[in-house]
Amino acid sequence: MVCGVLFGAIAGSGSVALMITVAAVAVRGTMALALVQTALQGIYSAALYRYAVGHENSEEFAGPLLQNAFAAKKK
Repeated sequence: MVCGVLFGAIAGSGSVALMITVAAVAVRGTMALALVQTALQGIYSAALYRYAVGHENSEEFAGPLLQNAFAAKKK
């Protein structure tokens, strides 16, 4: 969002080098966020699996937090 607004403001100035720089920063930022999100999803999936098969939970993942993952969805 911020990069889009910044890119639009820079596009009005006509600086091609600055537009390329902002676009590159936006792409790298998006890739970094995707990497972090994927890692966190993997950690949660591993914790949920350990809970489901009856292994010990770590303190960071409390029982009620993991129990809610198996709750029926409301329509």
